[in-house]
Amino acid sequence: MPRRSSLKGGSDTPRQFRRNSLNFSGDVSVTTITPALELANKKSLWFDDEEYAKIEDKIYMIAERAQEGGGGRKHCTRGLEKIIHLGTETRRCAAWDAVLLEQESQIQSGAKFFDDAALSRAYQEA
Repeated sequence: MPRRSSLKGGSDTPRQFRRNSLNFSGDVSVTTITPALELANKKSLWFDDEEYAKIEDKIYMIAERAQEGGGGRKHCTRGLEKIIHLGTETRRCAAWDAVLLEQESQIQSGAKFFDDAALSRAYQEA
């Protein structure tokens, strides 16, 4: 008598295959949504301009606390990533420029190889 595996899905059970394709429905409907800022001007929201300003202030307060490392579990920062990481793109571009300028400086000085430590300092100081 042949030995059977004790693992699930041994050789006696039929194998199930997952589909490797994706199909889209032919019945598609598109709904136009008016941005909240436009609605606030039309007084179509359930809150007025003063309440909208309070909500906005609270959002920025939560974002500031998150950037400082505070807030903990009390405040949810989901959806605030764009506000929290506002200066990230600017810092990234400044670091990129600093490294490229350092590389250009090293090339103009006639160095055969790049000075990794100098490139690293330029990046960190940017």
